[in-house]
Amino acid sequence: MHYNAGVSAIFSNILFLEGIPDIPGGAGGLFLIILGAAILLSILLKSPPFKALASIFQALAVRIGGKAYLEQQRYELDRKRRNVQIELQGENFREVIAQIKDKLGSNESQKRLPQGTITLLFSDIEDWTPIAEQGDEQAHQLLQEHHQIFRRAINLHEGWEVKSYGDGFMIAFPSAKKAILCALEIQKAFAEFNQTQDQPLRVRMGINSGEPIQQGDDYIGRAVNVASRIQNEANGGQTLISEVVKNLAGPIQGIQYIDRGFFKLQGIEEKQHLFEVLAIQSLAPGPQGALNSGEVERSISPLKDK
Repeated sequence: MHYNAGVSAIFSNILFLEGIPDIPGGAGGLFLIILGAAILLSILLKSPPFKALASIFQALAVRIGGKAYLEQQRYELDRKRRNVQIELQGENFREVIAQIKDKLGSNESQKRLPQGTITLLFSDIEDWTPIAEQGDEQAHQLLQEHHQIFRRAINLHEGWEVKSYGDGFMIAFPSAKKAILCALEIQKAFAEFNQTQDQPLRVRMGINSGEPIQQGDDYIGRAVNVASRIQNEANGGQTLISEVVKNLAGPIQGIQYIDRGFFKLQGIEEKQHLFEVLAIQSLAPGPQGALNSGEVERSISPLKDK
């Protein structure tokens, strides 16, 4: 019996060696060859043809399984080689990380957005429409400069750019203090930028804190609406904050809160107590004790009518 099995295995392996040419007639030709081999094998082994045929099919199954295993191993090797090539394509660590973030898309953004009580900053450029009317090329260049100034400050103060919309931004911060410092950094940068420009950009900002609802990679809710409405009350070069932001941030070295009174904001039922934030060195001399009264004489435009 062992002799029969050995002869069957040898014969089957010879029949199904790798590299055998394509068989004429396709599946039909292969069937005739297998049938003929089974009859020949049954004569050599003096056993019923069906046993020889079973041995051949068993050898064929082993051969096919072996080929499948080899193909799987080749696939794994190719995949590992491709992964190494992908890693080598990035010239530095930051480039590779940027590629990964780009592939992850909005899901990664949703995970990284600040959660819980956050501070939101809204901005836009005062009188942007007439500036844009002066020419598309100039407007595009100015917006590029505007975006660069904002994004440098956002990264410096751990903000998160929720979205940009033409001449404005919506930015989220994990703390009120970081939002205020970022806003002042931006206003300082634009003051320097405007000294060298024929067309100055006067940015107005509004800041509010709360617990908005996260919706995908955006926020919705009252805290968002109030921040946007506060921004609408500011003039170019001014940053206004809500009383909530002032209380959360507390005293900040080198920063002055100027009381601007109560405002009826569009769509908001209760009047909002607003404050302007300025670096202390930005204040012009004024009456003694007037810093918290909103009566300080300054070089920038007064607030809009309440």
